[in-house]
Amino acid sequence: MTDDQHHATQFEREIRMPHTPLRRMSLILAFTLLLAPLGAALAQSSGGTLRVAINSDPSNLDPHRSTAFITRVVLGSVVEGLFNLDENYQPIPELATGFEASDDRLTYTISLRDDVVFHDGSVMTSADVVASLTRWLALSTPGRNLSPDITGFEAIDDHTVQFTFSRPIGALLISALAFSYQAPAILPAAFVEALDEAEVIRQPIGTGPYKIASIQSGNQVRLERHDDYAARDEDPIGMGGGKTAYLDAVVLFVTPEAAVRASGLEAGDFDFALGLPSDGLPRFSANPNLTLYTPYQGSLDIALNSSEGMFTDLRLRQAFVAALDMDTMMLAAFGDPSLYRIDGGLWPQETAWWTDAGTDPYNQKDVERARQLVEEAGYDGSPIRWMTTRENQGYYETAVVASQLLQQAGFMVELEVVDFATILSRRRDASVWDVFQTGFSIQPDPTQYLVFDCNWPAFWCDAEKDRLVEELGVDRDFDERYAIWEELQSYYWEFHPAVKVGDYFNLYGSSNRVNGYASLNQVFWYNVWLD
Repeated sequence: MTDDQHHATQFEREIRMPHTPLRRMSLILAFTLLLAPLGAALAQSSGGTLRVAINSDPSNLDPHRSTAFITRVVLGSVVEGLFNLDENYQPIPELATGFEASDDRLTYTISLRDDVVFHDGSVMTSADVVASLTRWLALSTPGRNLSPDITGFEAIDDHTVQFTFSRPIGALLISALAFSYQAPAILPAAFVEALDEAEVIRQPIGTGPYKIASIQSGNQVRLERHDDYAARDEDPIGMGGGKTAYLDAVVLFVTPEAAVRASGLEAGDFDFALGLPSDGLPRFSANPNLTLYTPYQGSLDIALNSSEGMFTDLRLRQAFVAALDMDTMMLAAFGDPSLYRIDGGLWPQETAWWTDAGTDPYNQKDVERARQLVEEAGYDGSPIRWMTTRENQGYYETAVVASQLLQQAGFMVELEVVDFATILSRRRDASVWDVFQTGFSIQPDPTQYLVFDCNWPAFWCDAEKDRLVEELGVDRDFDERYAIWEELQSYYWEFHPAVKVGDYFNLYGSSNRVNGYASLNQVFWYNVWLD
């Protein structure tokens, strides 16, 4: 990806004329379809139920609030936003048809599709967009980051909305509207306006090709085809473009143990399984009845509580980081080197934003230096309260290895092994934890990195960080923004609000009956069919 693709003018031109790159893709797909067996083409409309093993209970299905990956697994085919992401993780229109920016870049006018039907049968208008995005701007991390610079947001007519800004940040808005977690999902205005301010959405009404038919907490979520879904008139591209619900239903079975997900897939009890155990990779690869997928997923990270407790002391945060051996931790987490990457850059190599600026503290493997810092800080022996889980691959294994290293450095460590839903609920209370584990996926712009938000657990509230984030948010030449990003990443590695352990690639599997699955950073069930 060249730098000029990030320049605002080029960015706007590609968004306003989405069919230009799609025509090239159409030719490729058309040629592919000419070669495809007739039976496979017919099978695309055969219906059926896809049985999927998922790793944790999706207890929070509020698209505007939840950052959990499992929420996206459920809602990725249920709700939609004005924009989505292409295969290069750049925004493309979804419920929008495009946008226009004023010459001074202080006004962005977004045009909407007029054929979109919600799961409740109502037709989407600008009123739904205004209600949904007003809530998203108030509740989500990317929304709250943008809100101070938004001076106006209104419906111009039934199919047009307009944003005005105090400074030129409109390109960041478009990127944020393609956000995948705490998603700017468009929901019916009546549904949104009936919610209490603090209410968490349990079963959203979306516009996607599948709708939520039922939820059995701790057991399963059933999705069924949205018969009135209005697909975009174009080929699939990345996570967007044309979407087709070939399946009658998708049932997501909550299966916390990786070994159970694997055995169920091999036995034919599941058609698809997320988070297969890496130690089974040779066995899965040798099974002629399985198809494996290893998409880049994101980073494995450890959040440090710098607002309360022992890690308010920078020296103890520095000691924590110095003691870690990322190679050993990632090997313990993922087993096979093909499933992870040792890299201290906060933004992945798959994007133009990658840099190693400021990453010298990464992967020090220096227990002796850590011990010296612990003594210098006058550490009193209080245990590090570490929340971890066995539900997400690598979390528990990483915590065990890190605990051993930290104990060598003089720390006491107390691992609390819980389900991931408990981590999500308890981490908001800074008084009950010192460390928890998390991970981050690719997003369109580094301003959307959750750790930078003072309200996100890690609670990194710092004036210098805020200054750099604000500077990064101004719509300007890519090279200028890149230089600011290098400063901000360097400051992250000085302050240590969290620790990136490494990048990882997921290991998913399906039976050979499953066709059309797009092995991308996000999980979705449209364009998938069963033989």
